[in-house]
Amino acid sequence: MYSFGRKFGFAAIIVLAAVLILILVNRAVYGVADENGAYCKSAPGLREVTDAETPAQSKFSTADFCWASGLSVARGSRYRVTLRIPEGEPDWFDYDVHTDVEGYPAELGDYVHIVATPIKRRWRADWFKPIARIGNGGSDEYVLDPVTPLPPLPAGVPRGQRVCVEQPDRFKPIDAESAARVKPRAGRRTLIAEIRARSSGELFLYVNDAALAIFPSWPIDKFYWNNSGVAEVAVVRLPD
Repeated sequence: MYSFGRKFGFAAIIVLAAVLILILVNRAVYGVADENGAYCKSAPGLREVTDAETPAQSKFSTADFCWASGLSVARGSRYRVTLRIPEGEPDWFDYDVHTDVEGYPAELGDYVHIVATPIKRRWRADWFKPIARIGNGGSDEYVLDPVTPLPPLPAGVPRGQRVCVEQPDRFKPIDAESAARVKPRAGRRTLIAEIRARSSGELFLYVNDAALAIFPSWPIDKFYWNNSGVAEVAVVRLPD
């Protein structure tokens, strides 16, 4: 029994060490590729953001691994970034998780997201949290927290609420019928955040999700395939 226990403990250490190495290698591969502009592709015809609110060229989609706004910001300037889910559009969903523009934490019992945390793009930010970045390369990123707290959810309703989904493929978004049965989160469909640009360049956005970069046959954006939800984006330069 003692010999078995030692062998089991040794095997467990080997497995944990291998997992840790894979996590660190994945982070390194993702980080190098990201800093060298592998994932963010610039939009044509950039427009400079001024003190008049400037809308993005297209709607932001939570399924985009790195969405190009087509808007250019300048180093040292302060900006207000507004994400607004348009009227008639459903809330945001991470497959069967109903959430909103603030994202959601992995709570006790949410084993899928707890286990996947080491391959989340921003480890310390919540899942589905909107992240802004400046430039298609480098690492100039900003977690978009609301300047004014969003209205609280009803008692007992988590920020990431699991709902019934009729289609069973976890790499596809929630079906339209299931999404339509969910009551929109009034008051939590607009996010207003402020950033001070540390560099100059195009503004990109993404929601915080997992990225597995170490397997060539695994698309880097595969964990984004089951995301659904859009937002209109506008940016304005603020006075200092």
